[in-house]
Amino acid sequence: MKKYLSMAVLCMSLLTACGNNDKNEEVNSKKIVKSNQQEVSLDLVLPVSFKTVKKRSKSFDQLHFYFSKEIIYTLKIMNEKDEIVLDHETTKYANENQYNLGLKEKIDYGVYNYVLEVSTKDDIKKTYEGSFEKKLELLYEGTKKITDISLSDNEELIYVAEQADSYGESAKLYSISLEDKTKNDIVFTDSPLSIYDIEEYKGKLFIAGMGTNLLMSKNLVTNEEENIFKDIQCSGYGCYSVFSIKKYKDSLYIGTDKGLYKLSDDNTIVKITDHLLDADEIIKSLYVDSKGYLWITSMDNAGVSYFDGTKWTSLADKLSSGGYIDIVEGDNGDYWLAGNTSGLTKYNINDKSIKTYTPYNSDILDHNIISVAYNGKVIVGSHDYGFSTFDKSSWLKYDKSNTLITGMTSDMCYSNCAPIQVAERMIQGKDKNVFVVVSKSLFKIH
Repeated sequence: MKKYLSMAVLCMSLLTACGNNDKNEEVNSKKIVKSNQQEVSLDLVLPVSFKTVKKRSKSFDQLHFYFSKEIIYTLKIMNEKDEIVLDHETTKYANENQYNLGLKEKIDYGVYNYVLEVSTKDDIKKTYEGSFEKKLELLYEGTKKITDISLSDNEELIYVAEQADSYGESAKLYSISLEDKTKNDIVFTDSPLSIYDIEEYKGKLFIAGMGTNLLMSKNLVTNEEENIFKDIQCSGYGCYSVFSIKKYKDSLYIGTDKGLYKLSDDNTIVKITDHLLDADEIIKSLYVDSKGYLWITSMDNAGVSYFDGTKWTSLADKLSSGGYIDIVEGDNGDYWLAGNTSGLTKYNINDKSIKTYTPYNSDILDHNIISVAYNGKVIVGSHDYGFSTFDKSSWLKYDKSNTLITGMTSDMCYSNCAPIQVAERMIQGKDKNVFVVVSKSLFKIH
């Protein structure tokens, strides 16, 4: 017990030095609301924390609280309607306390409030109040790295692309029902070696990626397939990858490692060169905002531009150098850009202001941000450390320490490799639910 207590005190010191922002789940512990003494030597060693853990084949939601003295406690947990959903009382004294929520029936996703009343052997009594949020639901666990996800037009299905079992084989593609999690294989006779983007467009399912078959389509009614890019050589040495596809107005825009292209209704493909970036720029992502603007981000030269339907505007002279991998619209004209070396950048389209978050000036989890979403809070994914949420004032981290996220070994590492938690892709539904891929797992963020 002394060993664990000393470790807890050490952790408390480290967390205090770091601003204590690396919380396990979204837990807000208020100050003591009542006590039977003016000054008492009973303190929380670490903040109350919520986490989801897996033991063998079962998962548990847990509340953890650690005190400077042995305590017994009563715990009441209420939902957002202030209804008591759990009521628990202990009789065994302990410093470190862990309560498994929902042993009889799992608690649903949402925000909960709690009242924790504690007592010591020397009759010190204190009451703590706070809240926590259960928000991460595991939808699917693959066997290999998931490279992309996309919602169907009716948002009843989510498409999932997974790496092939071995080199030279085609990538795997599934659809998963968001109602009952039923999984169905989607078979292409020819497909990219790795699938980087998926899009439904005019009754067809398009998949884009790397390899000989860069962009394929399948008619969702007749199952007829077509190799869209077979006659396109791009320029120079040709295209080797299609990174992104996005329907915009009456065309499908295509981001490649050799510039931006457009597939029109008449099945003609033309190269777009007036986007104010280099003609052969690596176009990493495409995004359509609520105003109907088309945004493109590039891996080179701080390349970000947007098209308002008439003209292009470039942000390349305003942003930090390095590539930008993803973009999402926030509130009040804010746009959030995921930089692969420069962290997270907020650009406001109204006043043209820019603010960048890095590990040097904030508690963001990494400088290498590869995915971003927005559901009232900014959600950023890193290449190594899972993902975190940002409410404009504090960061909350989600990784294998407090969720069902698991790590995987990088394909680029060959010996003594530590597992990484790659938040490869995030997408948003119309109801602002966010879906995120971390390594081999697909989650829904409520």
